[in-house]
Amino acid sequence: MAAVSSERPSHSRAMLGCLTATRGPAGWLSLLALLSLLALAASAPALAQAPAPPSFQGGTVYGGGQIGKRFASHKIRFVSIRVSPERSLLRFYARFDAACAGLPQGALASRIKEVPLTSDGSFAGDEEYVDAGDVATQQGSWQFRGRFREPDVARGTVRFRFTLHLNDGRSFQCDSGVVRWTVRDPLRAPGSGVLRRAGAYFGHSAKPIPLPKFAPLLLRVSRDRERVAVMAFIQEVRCRDNREHSVGPALGNFPISRRRHSFGGTASYSNRFGGQTERITVTIRGRFTRRRASGHLRVKTRIVRDGRQIDECDSGRLRWAAESAGRG
Repeated sequence: MAAVSSERPSHSRAMLGCLTATRGPAGWLSLLALLSLLALAASAPALAQAPAPPSFQGGTVYGGGQIGKRFASHKIRFVSIRVSPERSLLRFYARFDAACAGLPQGALASRIKEVPLTSDGSFAGDEEYVDAGDVATQQGSWQFRGRFREPDVARGTVRFRFTLHLNDGRSFQCDSGVVRWTVRDPLRAPGSGVLRRAGAYFGHSAKPIPLPKFAPLLLRVSRDRERVAVMAFIQEVRCRDNREHSVGPALGNFPISRRRHSFGGTASYSNRFGGQTERITVTIRGRFTRRRASGHLRVKTRIVRDGRQIDECDSGRLRWAAESAGRG
């Protein structure tokens, strides 16, 4: 930059001299030729430079993944990315179901990996892993790749392939297939939140400061634009003993007001695990606007064993935001 700025005064003096010294047709032709040479010389360094990297901000969280056009949990795939402050590394998070031959319900796969971020905004990861759970162990690999296309959006693919070893001795081969994902940052660089027919919206839920590590959020509008067909997200809740765990609600059928394009409601459901039941209540409020869809949400849970409550957890009131995926 210093070399370019230091040359500008000399170019200006040369052109001023030409303007005062050239008169008549021959002089003007010479001036035109000189101007053409100067323009060519000025453009040559620019043509030799590599394309500028995307202007995404460091420390930013991007959320989304993939959501089907019909309500089905196996069509909801969560992906989230956190970029390091210096924009040299990123942490990639993916969580979704993989199909398993002989096991109709499939299996949930969830991994996190930190990888380098190149100057052109691209990244990739490949990892073998063993993940031991309460009732089964996964052993396999996962691969992902992607690139930042704009300051507020990245797109790519991810795939899980693993063997699921159940504690009862059975084993199943599982494969998610290649999943195409999109993530967006609707807080720092909002795009569009206009209400669209069958529109998909990607983003995340977050406390104002700091942003969570990973809290992807997906939303799908019905074809008639009269309701939120599906809203799904991952969120941490804190329990009375200060322990945290994540929940993944997938809710639907929230009516959208025609005048303000707002929606909201409360829904409850239960999950059973390890001889106990977690009763989850989710409250959602939101609105579609020109720049983003946004609102607030809260998740409360009660953990019950043998008919007696043994714990309760709460996310607190959280802000969420999402923007149009741009394509279904």
